[in-house]
Amino acid sequence: MPDSSNISRFKAAVCILLAVAVIFGFAAGFSLAKKGDRLAPGEPEAVPSTTAAQESTTAKTEPAKKKKTDPLLDEIKNGSISKKDGVYYITDEQTGVKFIIVNKSYGLPKDFGPGRLKKKCREAFEKLAAAAKEEGLILKIGSGYRSYSAQKAVYDSFVKARGRESADQIAAKPGFSEHQTGMAIDINTSSDVFTGSKEGNWLSEHCAEYGFIVRYGEEKTDSTGYKYESWHVRYLGSVKLAKMIYKS
Repeated sequence: MPDSSNISRFKAAVCILLAVAVIFGFAAGFSLAKKGDRLAPGEPEAVPSTTAAQESTTAKTEPAKKKKTDPLLDEIKNGSISKKDGVYYITDEQTGVKFIIVNKSYGLPKDFGPGRLKKKCREAFEKLAAAAKEEGLILKIGSGYRSYSAQKAVYDSFVKARGRESADQIAAKPGFSEHQTGMAIDINTSSDVFTGSKEGNWLSEHCAEYGFIVRYGEEKTDSTGYKYESWHVRYLGSVKLAKMIYKS
């Protein structure tokens, strides 16, 4: 019959061996876990799964593609746009000036309009024209305020004569013309003859001194959507703001 003491010693040895095996296995697993971030040569990197919440956050934080915008809005870098009674306004935070914004994207209601040039715009133009006269130059209002219906007649005539694609580059659609605000003027003649003339050059250089800007610049046609109009000026109501934009 086997000695009971030998059996006890045998059982104790087996238990010790099992305990050592368990401890060794735990240590090896822990070591592998610590090295999990290091990849073996040629081993592909694991791609973590993305939860729906993570995907939503990513979509919101990805920057939107920059769209071409009206350069007047770009140049008023601290401006904020608001809307009242169907009319869009932009306020320049630096100067506090607020004025109507009209372009191919921001239009006016059909019944909007002061019926004539705004008083401040006309008075500023008269000072501008007086200064030009001292230089021996004649500046006059070729076209001032235009109602919705008057602009429609202008636009339709260009479409008939040149086709819609060409018309869209030289005339605003009804409801999208700055002339409807009573704050825009075509000076002398709405023609390229004005471009490069003494009057045209003088206007470009000095109009900001009276609160005007040449609205559709030569190098901004891709953004404005209109061909260069050296004769078309927009009154902003602020000499300071006009000069800021002129210098930008």
